Amino acid sequence: METSRLVTHFKGLPPFAAENVASFGCSLADLLYREGCEMAPFTRWSIQDPSKFETAAVQLCKDIEDYAKPFFRSLSTLEAIIHQLENETRHQAQSGHLAVANALAGNHPKALEALTEYTEADQNQGLPTSEQTLQFVQAFAEHFGFGESLLAR
Repeated sequence: METSRLVTHFKGLPPFAAENVASFGCSLADLLYREGCEMAPFTRWSIQDPSKFETAAVQLCKDIEDYAKPFFRSLSTLEAIIHQLENETRHQAQSGHLAVANALAGNHPKALEALTEYTEADQNQGLPTSEQTLQFVQAFAEHFGFGESLLAR
């Protein structure tokens, strides 16, 4: 997706790095946890006895069909990804994706809000703003035409 490609580019990473980057994702265990199954890796997919391998494999495939596929199908549009990211507790990387997604959608105020969150996450770690964070903000501003006023923040 274009969002992942741009995030990777803004961070100064090589283009192939975007191949495995998702704007939003979670593990199958996270999805089952949301549905009330807190210990899925241990209670559903763990193989203690080799004779239980097939049962665990069938359960894992069923869980992918029942939980993972519908979740990721629900994120098939830029608007759906933005909505999902806005309604999650985000870490810095997700704030960067949200900033780019909003800018691509033409919602510049929301893009700037997420970009501010992105830089504040870096500052909240008790370190000076990292080079990668500065590079991200500069590349973001240049690409989307926000100009020097954004960089003066």
